[in-house]
Amino acid sequence: MKNILLPLVFMFAIISVQAQKRGTDRQNDRRDIAANIAPEQLASMQAQKMTLALDLTDKQQKEIEAVLATSIAERKANKMTKEEFKALPTDQKMAMKQKSMDQKIATKRAFKKIMNEEQYSQFEKMAARQKNYRGKRMQRAKRG
Repeated sequence: MKNILLPLVFMFAIISVQAQKRGTDRQNDRRDIAANIAPEQLASMQAQKMTLALDLTDKQQKEIEAVLATSIAERKANKMTKEEFKALPTDQKMAMKQKSMDQKIATKRAFKKIMNEEQYSQFEKMAARQKNYRGKRMQRAKRG
């Protein structure tokens, strides 16, 4: 009985370790792909998703794609690692956060001008759900 139980425990341990590694590989692959996509391509993909979800017209889709392209390009230009961010003085950190918030507000205002009331309210609901989901994912990641 002991002869059978011990190999089974080892096999279970090996399988669980491999499963965990596979998950981190997928995350790293997604990050690599996202880092290498041009802002225009990413904006086009996001605009198409929004068109499907919000029933946007062609004109609205093109306008939103332009807004998203500038927003994504700015975010990529300002992106830095955690270590780089921690090394910055507090006043520079606050200036960067303020600039980021200003950009988010400008993007939101542009969306509000482009979309009608019904589309914009649906967009707000989608954004809230996505933010809530991201928060829950972060909590799960912190727990282990």
